Amino acid sequence: MEHNYVYFQEITIKTQEKNKIICNNLSWIIMLVSS
Repeated sequence: MEHNYVYFQEITIKTQEKNKIICNNLSWIIMLVSS
């Protein structure tokens, strides 16, 4: 049970990092398009 929790936490952290990168890329593209 504990092992599964740690594994789930790792996945959650990685997913959050990916989402941050995607958001940064999107905002960068929007800046380019709007300028």
